[in-house]
Amino acid sequence: MAENITGAHKTRKPGFGSRPLVKFLTLAAVLSVLTWVGFKVSAYRDFMRDLNTYQGVKLGDSMDETKYALGYPPFVVGPPESGTPDKPAPDFQFSPIYQTDGNDPKNAMPDGKKVGDFLGWQYEETDHRIDLSFDPETKRISEIGCYANSSVNGNTKQLCPALFGIDSNSSEDEVLAKLGSPDAQKIEGASKSLRYDEIGLEVTLSKRRVYMLSKTYPVGSSIGWFLANRLL
Repeated sequence: MAENITGAHKTRKPGFGSRPLVKFLTLAAVLSVLTWVGFKVSAYRDFMRDLNTYQGVKLGDSMDETKYALGYPPFVVGPPESGTPDKPAPDFQFSPIYQTDGNDPKNAMPDGKKVGDFLGWQYEETDHRIDLSFDPETKRISEIGCYANSSVNGNTKQLCPALFGIDSNSSEDEVLAKLGSPDAQKIEGASKSLRYDEIGLEVTLSKRRVYMLSKTYPVGSSIGWFLANRLL
């Protein structure tokens, strides 16, 4: 007599115990982690670049290295002078700017002076101005600045390249969202400056929009700042 066996073959329904599904979820999780790691590695690389490099030069570059990277400076900035006939010292100070090509005798460098004798250099670009300051002892770059004046010649597209994700199109809200609370801030006239010591950045705004960026050597833990502001 033949036996009647029921339920000998059971169909296994797919679910979390299914091997293909487990493999798929594991692969998806691994890919997500690798993508996140790759993004953060790229962000860290950009962060380390922005700590020391801006406008094609680096903090610590010599005057010769700067001329090689950017060319001969068309303008140099003299030391501060106090007073004019109508604004006597100490109420007024200004730094004279000289042209280096000699085409304008009125604004030419003083006799006997060379470009290397000045600690401030300026380069006029199409859409912004590069300002460089040199250490008086080492004659190496100690500050790299960018100034964008959208009112010049009616140009509304002047732009300072981004530094830590901030450029001259950034609003004050965007600066605070990307960089957090500044270490110091001040309002002088119609301008407001925000300083971030750990990344050596000063941002200057007018009408709540950035028009000037200044990069100096960082003070404090730059890596700590990255972990707190960029890692997550």
